[in-house]
Amino acid sequence: VASPEIDLQRPAATSLADGGTDAQGSVAVGVQQVLTYTVENTGTATLTLSGTPASAAASNVSVDSISAPGTSSLAASASTTFTVAYTPTAAGAFSFELDVDSDDADEGTYDLTVSGTATGSAEIGVGSSSGGTLEDGDTDTIPGTPSAGSANVITYTFTNSGSDTLNITTPTVAGNISNETNVVVNGLTLASNTVASGGGTTTLEISYTPQASGAYSFDLQVANTDADESLFNITVAGTASGTPEIEVSSSASGALSDGGTDSIAGAITPGTATSVTYTITNSGTDVLTLDAPSVASSISNQSNVTVDSLSLAATSVASGGGTTTLQVDYTATAGGAYGFDLSLGSDDADEDPFDISVTGTAQSVASGLSVQSGSGQVAEVGAPFAAPLVALVTDSGGAGVAGVDVTFAAPASGASVVFASTGTRTETVTTGADGTATSSAMTANDTASSYAGGSTLTSYDVSASATGLSSVNFALTNDRDAEADIQKTQEVIAAFVSNRANTIVSNQPDLVSRLTQGGLARQQGRNGFGLRATSNRRSATFRFSLRALLEEARRRNDGSRWRESLRTAEAGAEAAAEDAIAARSPALRFSATEPAGSETTEAHVFAPVIASGWDFWAEGTYAVTENGNFESRSGLFFAGVDYRWSDKVVLGVMGQLDITDEDNSAAGTSASGTGWMAGPYVVVRLDQNLYLDVAATYGQSSNTVNALGLFEDDFDTERFLLQGGLTGDFKLDARTTISPFARLIYYYEKQESYTDTLGRVIPSQEFDLGRFEFGPRVSWQLALDGNTQLSPYLSFSGIYDFNKLQGANPTDATLASSQSDFRGRLEAGATFVVPDRGIKIAFEGFYDGIGASDFESYGASLNIHIPF
Repeated sequence: VASPEIDLQRPAATSLADGGTDAQGSVAVGVQQVLTYTVENTGTATLTLSGTPASAAASNVSVDSISAPGTSSLAASASTTFTVAYTPTAAGAFSFELDVDSDDADEGTYDLTVSGTATGSAEIGVGSSSGGTLEDGDTDTIPGTPSAGSANVITYTFTNSGSDTLNITTPTVAGNISNETNVVVNGLTLASNTVASGGGTTTLEISYTPQASGAYSFDLQVANTDADESLFNITVAGTASGTPEIEVSSSASGALSDGGTDSIAGAITPGTATSVTYTITNSGTDVLTLDAPSVASSISNQSNVTVDSLSLAATSVASGGGTTTLQVDYTATAGGAYGFDLSLGSDDADEDPFDISVTGTAQSVASGLSVQSGSGQVAEVGAPFAAPLVALVTDSGGAGVAGVDVTFAAPASGASVVFASTGTRTETVTTGADGTATSSAMTANDTASSYAGGSTLTSYDVSASATGLSSVNFALTNDRDAEADIQKTQEVIAAFVSNRANTIVSNQPDLVSRLTQGGLARQQGRNGFGLRATSNRRSATFRFSLRALLEEARRRNDGSRWRESLRTAEAGAEAAAEDAIAARSPALRFSATEPAGSETTEAHVFAPVIASGWDFWAEGTYAVTENGNFESRSGLFFAGVDYRWSDKVVLGVMGQLDITDEDNSAAGTSASGTGWMAGPYVVVRLDQNLYLDVAATYGQSSNTVNALGLFEDDFDTERFLLQGGLTGDFKLDARTTISPFARLIYYYEKQESYTDTLGRVIPSQEFDLGRFEFGPRVSWQLALDGNTQLSPYLSFSGIYDFNKLQGANPTDATLASSQSDFRGRLEAGATFVVPDRGIKIAFEGFYDGIGASDFESYGASLNIHIPF
């Protein structure tokens, strides 16, 4: 049986099952959707549709319309269409039923569910704070005339009239502003990136600054999620008002302020045209219009100057940094200060006119150079001078001339100065406005000025010179280093006094021998002279005894008669004869006589024996010492008067005269002096072979020293010497004698302070020597042929110095001393006696420093003694 069969399709040829679902997917909220359905008769009989399809059960959707099918009767395999229009109401799921009625036997009402998901859409709307609503691509014309150079703000309000949230991308000047014309957009501030649907709002503030008067504009583009206005474009335009602003800069001194002074640096030459250029800048926002300047209208108060012309490049200066120049030509009339006032008229509201005072100095031609100050100064070597050197350059009228290079130059060798600015002996200084050239600080070099005589040193010249001018000289003096000079003077004096003291102490007369070398009238070897030589020292000595001389003369004149008388006379006659001789010589009268036989030497066997009496004696040494560049000449003389009581005591007083002269050619120093000492002495025979001697002398000296190689100064000293000793004399056999000794010496000398030729105070110095010396001396008397005798000896002494002289070691090695307190000294020698003449030839050697690690001294000498 033939029957109809309905088939609902969308799209065509795609069947939708009865009771099925037509899925719409995602559909925009509020956007109407139109669906076209096809109805096909797949049966074998005609299909009849009943009326217009209907909707039911609508959820979140509005079914706007359903059209009637194109035909209601469909033959087999025929089809027709109808449309359904719907609009989702809100975001989210939506659905509705679609019913199609027909005469299909089993599908009389063909049910279909239309469903999907509704999605919202944003819709941007823009409003301007200047008024009005803007569409995409509109121009927002800003009312009024904002001031150029001043920041302004415009606010845009974004409204979302859509059904979904409107998202706005944060705008930036770099990314969203373009085509800036006569304007600078400073910044953009978006209140919120999201705008709620259904009328939500946010704002965008734009800060901008018109640059100059006139039209300005810029484009704004806002990116958002509005489907059809995702890039919302606006052109912002307006007109700005501006003001000109004048700024002036000088080619001589830089930027100037209205009412300021343009100080022209450097000096110009009078009568020579000079120019200064002013750069006029318009930093304002409108064109700056300048008044055409002229000497008559723009220049006033000309002083020592003539303004020749003014040349303005342009009277109109663009805003925003436009520039023009004004050249002012002028000529100074004469040397000295000059000046004039310049007035620039313009349309600058608050600086019309712009006033400038122009000042400077005109320099005349230099004609003279002179010393202003600084000459005649004195500074110690290595020390700064108190003031700099100041030279003055003047013109023919005596006015100072600036800008002249003056060169100061000190000597290249010898005494000189070092300038602080260069670290050398020269420097160049440019004269200032007053014409003066002032050197930097000066320091005396390490070389002192040469000695000029008296208390002065020779000054040296530091020249000041300038091109085309005669040079001038400054006299400066490098004073000597006072501290070093004082120290050296003290050292030279100390060495001199120490050498002399060593000589005095080491050459004291042998007082004990006045009691031990025979009876009063029988002493041997008391008169004579000797020569002594060492490797660096030569000396001559003499010894004299008045008693011995007269006794020798008596023996020579009356020797035969005395011998005859003694052979024939009795003992009483002998004594009477002795008294007779004494009576003929009143000066030699004696208080007692010595028993016969007390002295047994051959020369005196027939002489009267005199035990006590007075004697005058003298001895001395003159020595020349040469040691490298050092030479010393010294004379040391002693004289005394004493009374001898038998062989027990000698008591007397002695005096000393010392004359010393020292020269050091290498150091250029010298010293000389004459001194004296006087005092008592006593020699006592304590036992048969033991003697005590004590002496105390006091004295002074007058001296001259040249410690610096320049001049001589005088100084005085005061001194004393205390000495005492014990001496033994023991014969071990007929040929051997041992003489133990112990001796204590204390010497003190004080150099008085004085003021030297250069006015320096040389402080006083004290020198003292304390020495204890002890040991044995062993000698032998050896008879050779006939009356010839050889007397060798050996001596060892211990020396303890409890005070040491200050100063250098003495130039005579025999006088040297150790730094150690205790040491030993070994001496050895031999004396050869020439028969009949009494001439003695002695060789002596010594080694000093035994037991002292820091000291060694040795030497030898040859000594010839000739009696008279």
